[in-house]
Order: sequence, then structure tokens, then C-alpha cells
Amino acid sequence: MKILLDENIDQNLKRFLKDYEVYHVRDMKWLGRKNGELLKLAVTNNFDVFISNDAQIKFQQNLTKFDIHLIILKTKGNDLDFVYPILPRLLEVINAIKSRVTKDKYFEI
Repeated sequence: MKILLDENIDQNLKRFLKDYEVYHVRDMKWLGRKNGELLKLAVTNNFDVFISNDAQIKFQQNLTKFDIHLIILKTKGNDLDFVYPILPRLLEVINAIKSRVTKDKYFEI
């Protein structure tokens, strides 16, 4: 399963997702791209999951147009210290997506 981390997500999150193929927007040289363009690029490049902390994305984009799972991290900051407490839930959601236990495309954690 292929996961894309938005530029507002700490790149170090990758080390907790080592069972997956994980890229940061920086790795893809997609820094500065708008959400709609990022989602199109992610789908075109066969990403299964896009992780961001931009809660406004669901209001800015018609998410039904994109065949990708979107996970929004509702943390108080971007550093890994803020993500660490929700890491078990994040892994639970990613595993549910991978095993096709859920058909949901949008998650807020």
C-alpha cells in the first residue's frame, strides 16, 4: 500500500509506517502544490492514502472525484510529538484500509 504524507506532516512519521511504501510530498518534489493538484498527482501515481492535517480540504475539494483515502490528523501541531498520541488510531485506520475492512474514504483522527 502506498501512502503520501502532505508537506504539513512531519517526515519522521515514515519510520512508524515502515510496513508500507511511504513518501513525503518533499520526496516527490511536489512541495507548494495546491490540494487539488496534489490529490490528482497522488491518484495518478497510484497512492492509496493521503495523510494531511489540513482539515479544510474537505470543504475545498470534491473528494468524491478522487479515488484515494484521505486521513486528516487533527493535532495541535505538525511535530511528531503531537502525532505520537494518535499513532495507534492512525495505524488502525491504515490497517482497515489495507485489509478492506472499511469502504470509507475520509477519516479524521
